[in-house]
Amino acid sequence: MKVRKALSLPIIQVLLSLFIFGMFSLLLVVESIVFAAFFTFIACGAANQLARKFASDRLCSVLLAATVSLSGFSSKLQIVILAVGGALLASGLISIVGWGGAKKSATTATHLVVAWFPAGLAGASVSLLSMKDQQTLGLLFVIAAVFDSTIYLMGSSKGRWLGPLLGSAGSLGIIFTTNELNLLSVTPNYLEQFALVMVISVNISWLVSRYLGQKPMWAIRRIGCYLVSGMSCYLFIVATVGY
Repeated sequence: MKVRKALSLPIIQVLLSLFIFGMFSLLLVVESIVFAAFFTFIACGAANQLARKFASDRLCSVLLAATVSLSGFSSKLQIVILAVGGALLASGLISIVGWGGAKKSATTATHLVVAWFPAGLAGASVSLLSMKDQQTLGLLFVIAAVFDSTIYLMGSSKGRWLGPLLGSAGSLGIIFTTNELNLLSVTPNYLEQFALVMVISVNISWLVSRYLGQKPMWAIRRIGCYLVSGMSCYLFIVATVGY
């Protein structure tokens, strides 16, 4: 209890954010696969935290999130889809073990999926990008970092919507600057569409993380901007550029 209270202190949250951001930055520069592995670790922490809120079985939530996240290292979307399908099936089977009736089993399965699915999907998308497109992974990391930092700095209630607005503007600036430096995998014909997809998906990710998170949900906050944007980024690159 004391540890949880200490973690919720603003200064601890700031120091933790800086430490994890530094670790992410270093690992991304050194080796993108190691970056994805560390991200998977954080994703498992997020699944554990979400299980405290939505589900009772924290171990299963972490294991299922880890399975889906690690499936991205196969570098094949089909494997990720199979992993998600298997995890959904496993969630259903776990929910009926207690034989609490159909209604209770459905509720248990839903809560379990909510606990592992967001974290697992975010981890899988980062893993896929680490294997396929390191440049785009780096861009996604910078966009998420700028967006999250802007919202944190504008965290007052008066700046509730100003944060996402400025974060979106910053994300657009990063995308177009990266394009000018010829560091973007997306072709110029799809630049505007890519920018629009990224801005919309990172905002949706933030909204989802706000709904899911509760203090001191440090892990879900670390991966919050990737919940939807990671897979959206990967699918857009696959559809327009191909691998």
